[in-house]
Amino acid sequence: MNRIEGTRLCYTDRQGRDREVTLSETAPRVIVGRSPRSDIVLSWDSMVSRLHAVIEWTGTYWAVVDDGLSRNGTFVNSERLTGRRRLRSGDVIWIGATKLTFRGEDSPGCEQTRVHRFIKALTEARIIFDAEAAHDYLSARAATAPEQTTMRLAENSLCTDERLKQEAHELADRFHGSMPGTADRDYYAFTQTSTDDLLEDISLSMIVMQEADATGALPAALPFSGLAHKFASIVRELSTALAVDPLPHSTHGFIGYVFIEGNVIDTMASFFEAVGTLLLDHGYRPILVPRGEDSLMLATKAITHASALRSTRR
Repeated sequence: MNRIEGTRLCYTDRQGRDREVTLSETAPRVIVGRSPRSDIVLSWDSMVSRLHAVIEWTGTYWAVVDDGLSRNGTFVNSERLTGRRRLRSGDVIWIGATKLTFRGEDSPGCEQTRVHRFIKALTEARIIFDAEAAHDYLSARAATAPEQTTMRLAENSLCTDERLKQEAHELADRFHGSMPGTADRDYYAFTQTSTDDLLEDISLSMIVMQEADATGALPAALPFSGLAHKFASIVRELSTALAVDPLPHSTHGFIGYVFIEGNVIDTMASFFEAVGTLLLDHGYRPILVPRGEDSLMLATKAITHASALRSTRR
């Protein structure tokens, strides 16, 4: 169930009728654009791009994403969006000439605030967790702690700054102890599931690039040799990255996180941006697309990946 009850987007259609789109964790990505394959179709608005913006559930909150997706930009409360921005109840999103109002909970609960604070505390040690990894860690930490510690965690729900900083400090010590010489570099934590998903989507993207190159449709601005080098480098780094168990006690099968250095994140982001450029800006339509995904969905996934990866580097 959606943690933010009744979360929705409200707008007025071409005929002046009020519309509401309910947002749910079960459908964590909502595409907004002029294309008829979008989840929210704004076909009447000439200022809207085919794929304009994405409304995305991050695991703890809803965000609007436009990292170069649109031609005319996306605005939140009259401020132009760059990358991603967390949405709060009452935020007004302008996509072209269409106004969408986000309705949800006015203030986040402990589950959301503790994830944000924990991420911030870890960043000081040059370890970057996204919301999914941080949520999984905090849940696993409480579940696998000794009985007396579990009671203490339940009592304060890991919501206090002091407790979260202590937990972040202990995690950083364990991580740097497992990987000596990492204290002067940024490392990004991914769950094993998210790492596997990245490998799958990177491989699918490379298939599309190979097909475009074979048919002569790959633009000169996207040289295949450079893309192939990036692909090989990313796969090598992801496949050999060290998986570290950050928990101090037995975790009953918990396999920890894959830690990836910052330069690999940049390479992944640029690779996904290249795929998005091919599919959107150059209008390439793959002939053979695995898993039945159309070009708009592939472009959406690629650019959303790039946006999420680049947002961690800001």
